Amino acid sequence: MTDHEPGYVSRRPRHHVAGPAGPCLTVERSPGNAPESIEAELLDLSRSGVRFRTIIPLCVGESICVRLAHDESGLHLVRSATVCWTNSDRHGTWSVGCSFVEQVDWETLGELFLSGVLSTDRHLPSDA
Repeated sequence: MTDHEPGYVSRRPRHHVAGPAGPCLTVERSPGNAPESIEAELLDLSRSGVRFRTIIPLCVGESICVRLAHDESGLHLVRSATVCWTNSDRHGTWSVGCSFVEQVDWETLGELFLSGVLSTDRHLPSDA
């Protein structure tokens, strides 16, 4: 999704995942939405939101819980979020952009950089 597409909301600065073997990201949906738990690929994260790729489409406006776990550092981040937009990718997957109900604090964001989960490199391919 580009900044010219409907539904795109700039969450600057967005911080890209540092490498292909990123942390485990689990999306928990409200009861009644199947499947209730989805594994996803983290694409980028800001203090106010997250973008990830999944094989299951989500609904705009859907309330979810995002669980990020990085076992190497012991870092765990859990945030309630709302799906702001979805976009069907060319590989039969979905890019999903979400806004956190509560921002990620600066200390946790710093830990994501120090543990190598996020990168300051603006040239990393996040949609490859």
